[in-house]
Amino acid sequence: VALPLEEGNARTLGAAFREVLAAFSDKAKGGDALARYENMDWSATGSDGTHLEIFCNPNMAADAFSANALVTVQSAAVRVVVEVRLSDLKSDLEAYAQVLKQQ
Repeated sequence: VALPLEEGNARTLGAAFREVLAAFSDKAKGGDALARYENMDWSATGSDGTHLEIFCNPNMAADAFSANALVTVQSAAVRVVVEVRLSDLKSDLEAYAQVLKQQ
């Protein structure tokens, strides 16, 4: 499945990733064992009406490498929901950012 991700949306998604990764970093440093970390719940709708939503609960995984995210892509015709590793999704976003820089 391919969908257009406008540059502004990519930037806000990058910011959401930085926040959730900061939560995992805090956990790794031995942060408060009873602390509840904020979920990453990001969404955007493209100019073509395609909706993308990404959800990750950092409280459900020990670290960012074992964390999963739910990714929902919805258009007028279809809705697809998949679970992916957060680290794989981050790599894909970084690759997309490199493509944008080269343009």
